[in-house]
Amino acid sequence: QTFLATTVLSLLTLITGKLWDIIRSTPIGSERRLLTTQLITIALTMLFSAYQFIQGARLMTHAGFMFPTAKNGSTKVDNIMRRTQTCQWAGLRGLYISLAPICWAIGGPRAFFASALMLLQFFRVIDKKPEGLGYEEFQAIDI
Repeated sequence: QTFLATTVLSLLTLITGKLWDIIRSTPIGSERRLLTTQLITIALTMLFSAYQFIQGARLMTHAGFMFPTAKNGSTKVDNIMRRTQTCQWAGLRGLYISLAPICWAIGGPRAFFASALMLLQFFRVIDKKPEGLGYEEFQAIDI
């Protein structure tokens, strides 16, 4: 998860640098506002994604120093691992959503519309919220 967070932040740095140069060299005020809006939407989605990945790594590190003590039911470690999984899922979702504003900045409104339709299909069919970690199997055989 830390790798994903640093990758997202590195991509954001590259995109911000390129868009910032374009914004500074644009003399037209309305076009400058559009580019600024595009940069803000890209930055917000990618920062949300990186934040979720970092929180997942923090929780995973915290859980690494804990030991499950209860044989039945959920333990603190189980709860932390489920929260970690949810953080990673939210981080990936934020990364996927950032694709639409990036397409908007690169290809204009038609590319944004096409990427939004593809993302909508992806989220409806492929991407599913995490359900469980499979600890139920281990609890059933008393490990």
